[in-house]
Amino acid sequence: MTNKMKKILGIGLPAIALAMIADTAMAADSQVWATLGASADITPGITLNLEEQLRLSDEADLLRQHTDLSVTLGAVADLMTVTVGYRNTSDDEHRPYVGADLSLLSGKLSLDSVTRLELRMRDDDSFRGRTAVVAGTNVGGLDLSLSDEIYVDGDGLTENRATLGVGYSINKVLGVNAFYMLWTTGLATESTNSHVVGLGAALSL
Repeated sequence: MTNKMKKILGIGLPAIALAMIADTAMAADSQVWATLGASADITPGITLNLEEQLRLSDEADLLRQHTDLSVTLGAVADLMTVTVGYRNTSDDEHRPYVGADLSLLSGKLSLDSVTRLELRMRDDDSFRGRTAVVAGTNVGGLDLSLSDEIYVDGDGLTENRATLGVGYSINKVLGVNAFYMLWTTGLATESTNSHVVGLGAALSL
């Protein structure tokens, strides 16, 4: 078996295992999120990003569709990047946002702080803040990550997303990834847990 085949199996087998966990775990809901992303450097230090995401129920029914367009700006000796973007959802929400990614630790183990402020334009406009801490490392060519993200709006703390992910760069252009997320919502009232399995591919053009 070639090393490339072993690494592809390293992505596929955890994804299957995560899917089985999400299918059998006791939760109020379980979903599969499929994501395709593409990015390209406009000029050195400025990157254009496009992402399409489909959120499916455990019976493969389409729940929501998200389209995201953003520009990432590098700054301060690669210690921080700033992102300005816009997300549209299939339930008629328009969501302009601005975010910052701060590198707290780099090397064999990385640690990042990711913050985003969103304007949710629906029937009633509202602001929402998102803050995540993301730890990552590379083992045998696989990018492993562990993150926790909290969501805060006018009602206070509303969501928490704890995520375990794995990714692999097939070549300089194409990468694939999978993740499992425990998604807790309704923290300001009565909380509900959902299990989410994610599968994705990303193109670097």
